[in-house]
Amino acid sequence: KFIGTWNFTPKTGTVNVEYVTEDGEELEAKTVVKKDAPVGEPYTTEQKTFEGYSFKEMKAGSAPATGKVTEGEQTVTYVYSKNATYKVTYEYESGEAGRELPDEVKALTPADEPGKADGTKVTPTAPAKTTVETEEGTWTFAGYDEDEKTIAGADAKFIGTWNFTPKKGMVY
Repeated sequence: KFIGTWNFTPKTGTVNVEYVTEDGEELEAKTVVKKDAPVGEPYTTEQKTFEGYSFKEMKAGSAPATGKVTEGEQTVTYVYSKNATYKVTYEYESGEAGRELPDEVKALTPADEPGKADGTKVTPTAPAKTTVETEEGTWTFAGYDEDEKTIAGADAKFIGTWNFTPKKGMVY
């Protein structure tokens, strides 16, 4: 009697990741992300960020459309934009827990401010009005969470607080 042993070797593929700028300048040498990965397995990459750059797109046709490893070698190319810009956003909140801001106050929220370069110092835009009279009382703008922020590779958000004072004789 003879006993035979069989070993299984799955088909494998290699995935290389390349980081380039829009004009093709290489940001980092090709890096093998998965070596000898079984065919059909999803490939994984970490989207890296580079100072002064922002991710724009994965180059079309540079890797399998299914996102799975194929037999042989494939390359995934990430394209980074040199002229990354960010925006400043605003949010208003009530200074009194459980009390909702009225629509008249919400309408005063400044519009987003796009086009801010990385490293830019920004100051918040003041509301068009700092007091709002409602049937129940007066809302007064108390200020923002910070007087200045620096764009640091992401959008910046200012949170403004409004305080409520009820009209005389009103009980809440």
